[in-house]
Amino acid sequence: MSGITQSTKYRPDIDGLRALAVVPVILFHAGFTIFSGGYVGVDVFFVISGYLITSIISDGLKADQFSFSGFYYNRAKRILPALFFVLLLTLPAAVYLMLPNDLAAFGRSNVYALTFLANFYFRKSADYFAPSSDQLPLLHTWSLAVEEQFYLIFPVLLYLLWRFGRKHVFGVLLAIFVVSFLLSILGARNFPVSNYYVLPTRAWELLAGALIVFLPRPLLLQRQQGHWAVREGLPLLGLLMIVFPVFAFDKMTPYPGPPTLMPVLGTVLLILFFNERGWAARLLSARPLVFIGAMSYSLYLWHFPVFALGNIYQSQHGVSVPVGWLFAVLAGMAYFSLVAIERPVRYSTAGKLGMSALFGAISAVMIAGGWLLQDRPEEFKAYKPAQLQLMRAPAHDPGAQTWDRCSAMGIANACEGGDVHAVRKVVLFGDSHSYTLFHSLSEALKSQGQKLVLITDGNCPPIFAADGVLADDKCIARSRAIYKDLLQDGDVDALVLVARWSWYIHRVPFDNLQGGVGEKSSNFLAAHQQGDEGRVTLLSSLFEETFRSLAQAGVNTVVVNTIPEPGWNVPKKALYMLSDTSLDQLSLAYDASVFEKRNAAFDLTLAKFQGISGFKVVHPSSLFCNASVPLQCTSLIDGALMYADDNHLSYPGSAMVSTQIAETLNSFRETSLKLR
Repeated sequence: MSGITQSTKYRPDIDGLRALAVVPVILFHAGFTIFSGGYVGVDVFFVISGYLITSIISDGLKADQFSFSGFYYNRAKRILPALFFVLLLTLPAAVYLMLPNDLAAFGRSNVYALTFLANFYFRKSADYFAPSSDQLPLLHTWSLAVEEQFYLIFPVLLYLLWRFGRKHVFGVLLAIFVVSFLLSILGARNFPVSNYYVLPTRAWELLAGALIVFLPRPLLLQRQQGHWAVREGLPLLGLLMIVFPVFAFDKMTPYPGPPTLMPVLGTVLLILFFNERGWAARLLSARPLVFIGAMSYSLYLWHFPVFALGNIYQSQHGVSVPVGWLFAVLAGMAYFSLVAIERPVRYSTAGKLGMSALFGAISAVMIAGGWLLQDRPEEFKAYKPAQLQLMRAPAHDPGAQTWDRCSAMGIANACEGGDVHAVRKVVLFGDSHSYTLFHSLSEALKSQGQKLVLITDGNCPPIFAADGVLADDKCIARSRAIYKDLLQDGDVDALVLVARWSWYIHRVPFDNLQGGVGEKSSNFLAAHQQGDEGRVTLLSSLFEETFRSLAQAGVNTVVVNTIPEPGWNVPKKALYMLSDTSLDQLSLAYDASVFEKRNAAFDLTLAKFQGISGFKVVHPSSLFCNASVPLQCTSLIDGALMYADDNHLSYPGSAMVSTQIAETLNSFRETSLKLR
């Protein structure tokens, strides 16, 4: 073999490196925006894992003592006990806090977490209308799944290479590393969700650690005998390459992909150029970091359930849990898991057969419980009749097309509704708010003999910029191409534009000042904020440019003004309140002036087009604000919830707005102008 292997020996700096990985991840998920790239800690974990596990396997192969049964048994002792404990204690909290649909999804995620397929589950369930990611207690188990899938394949590959092609180990692993890395670059642009979750685009990160173990001898000797500046400087550079992206990266960074090289190679440098007397090693070997690193696995397992359950509590009660309390719970549970669960089981001398049978039995019982929770979530919790009535009312019409089917499509393959056999059509164009109106508007237009075509994409308003830097934005470029096609389509009678206009202008979630705060900020043009006032000016000008271009082109245009947002996740808030009150006494209203202030900038933009022929505005606020409840915006009308979450309309709410739109479209019918 052309390389040499290194024996596994405890290195306190690696525990410190684990701390450097887990702390940014926790702070990122806790919502501290300064740590916008804290997710890179997962990549650091992958490299560490690849290095340590490969070292263990290579030591066993060198001594001719490696066995697959021993390897997988030790993996089970390391991974399963703490995972069992977290899932077991998360269950009662989830039952107490979650609604049946979310509880069923939690049951499914339990099953996938225990079978180490969570990455596939969360990849497939990344529905736009699913609970926001910060309310999915087991979302973080995707990374455990990626690791364990890797270790199902990797030991077999390494064993075969060792037995039949020992001199090619480094070359083969390097080739797989390159292929996996190139696939991640391709995936970052073409299939970003799968790219994030699946093993083929993540394997290179684990292999980066594995390659350290099989470095060719000249490179290894250079590490050991290199210049002082190399031995001291490269580890410090590696430290910087991990710390910098924690603050510089964000959710818009294409990931994994080329940017991921920075924390991955930084971790490689720290592991490879270890010098116990060096500055980097001494820093990472500091007792506080080693202590945190020693319980990094438990910290990682516990942090997401703790934060997610806290977010669920806030969405229902309208009261945030102090972050200090969450950190106290996290630290306490992680430490208890380490000393009472992880270490005792990991170093237990109990028989392999008995321990394996116990692991299997616990897994089987918990998987069965997860399936039961998925199929019958209502049986795990007692609900009042009013709550059951509310839960059985569909949030979206069951006849509607699915979001996955309709989103991010062009005109040629868009979802169609109304009279699908008609030649003349109305185009409904916008973000996810347009999707919520699609089915109810289809019903309204079907009786009028008009086809409805839906063009929609999440977090992407129907605007465009003619030139400049913004023209390269993916959303704007897509919208510009769609407008070009629309202007060339002579069968379009009218264009209906729908979006969360004021959300894009202000970017921050809506706050109704009565405990209801929306769940997410807008990522649209996040790199072009220019401060609060600058963003308002920028977005208002883009909206105005879009509307003016359509008016000049003679396009019959209906703009649906901002749909008032409730702030609360309405179904969850209502279910919580119904535990203490009846449906006829339920109140989900806030001061209408709060919404009016929020939407003032967009109202000013629309006012510039008042009286222009072929340009009309629908005002949903006339339905939900100052209507059934004077001086208030309400989420409950005639016993029906108007919203499906904290901003999207329910089917009853969308039906009311669609009636407004249909009536406005009728005014175009006799004088309809074809698009030029």
